[in-house]
Amino acid sequence: MNQNPNIKLLIRGPGIKGGVVGKETSFQLVATDKDGSSHNLNEICEVKITGPSKVELKKEGNLTISYTVEKPGSYEIFLTLKGNLVGGKPFIAFFQHSDDDTESPKTIVTKTENIPLRDNNNNPPRTFSPKRPLPKPPSLPISEPKQEDPETVARQQKQAKIVAEILSTEQTYTDHLDILVKHGIEPLLNNNVINKKEKATLFSNIEMILQ
Repeated sequence: MNQNPNIKLLIRGPGIKGGVVGKETSFQLVATDKDGSSHNLNEICEVKITGPSKVELKKEGNLTISYTVEKPGSYEIFLTLKGNLVGGKPFIAFFQHSDDDTESPKTIVTKTENIPLRDNNNNPPRTFSPKRPLPKPPSLPISEPKQEDPETVARQQKQAKIVAEILSTEQTYTDHLDILVKHGIEPLLNNNVINKKEKATLFSNIEMILQ
């Protein structure tokens, strides 16, 4: 990843971690220099989202991304800054159905009628009436639609948020380590500011953590 070390990219909003299927979510990107001046991200940043369903992106201002997914699952968010993939890998966003996405079963009603009959001599139709009442069909128990326990649903949603938060934290941590190696350690070695032994003493096994 060969990013400009003078540019700091901030990501705000729930859309970078996921949301609810069928409901619009969003996140905002802000890029600043060390001196605090901002950049027009519409000119230097590209955003692409892939996953189980097609995603339509809406860009607003400098730079808010709004989007809606049609299917649950994991989606990959690619952020490219000046042609370089931010973090070296995509962000992962999780989407699931909301609690009230179940539909009540429809009732089916059947109707029976008397059927007119004709004899072999083509006499006028007559109505068939049985001499004894037909037995009633046995009544079958109607099962109520199964509803998920609200506590179970809330626990599943909490678990999904925890997983997303852990992944986001780990990705931010590895991004910072990558920046340290590419723009800190490697220039020091290449310019003979420190040698390999001094590098091992100062930075230990940081490359092994990134592998």
